[in-house]
Amino acid sequence: GVIADACLDKSEDPSTYGMANCSKREYLVWDERLNATYRQMMAELAPDQRRELRNLQRVWIDLSDKKCGFYRVMQPQGSIIIPIASYCAMRETGRQAVFLEMMHEEGDSR
Repeated sequence: GVIADACLDKSEDPSTYGMANCSKREYLVWDERLNATYRQMMAELAPDQRRELRNLQRVWIDLSDKKCGFYRVMQPQGSIIIPIASYCAMRETGRQAVFLEMMHEEGDSR
């Protein structure tokens, strides 16, 4: 939330879309980190490990979509769901990026 929270604090665009755009800025940073680590791991891992990593990412994508989508179920009315879901996607992508980076570093240290 470092980029998103600083952007939200400035309140340059206090609309729900403006708030969602703050999260999107940080989401793009995390998404790039996640994809870079994923590509690097896929290039370095053995075939069976690549298959498991691919499966892990597919499950994570599904879980992340369901987790962030659950906000729409819990608060089905109102535009506030737009920045809430956007922040959730940013947060979950950041967590997965850090997880993959840690797994990659642990693999390098063996």
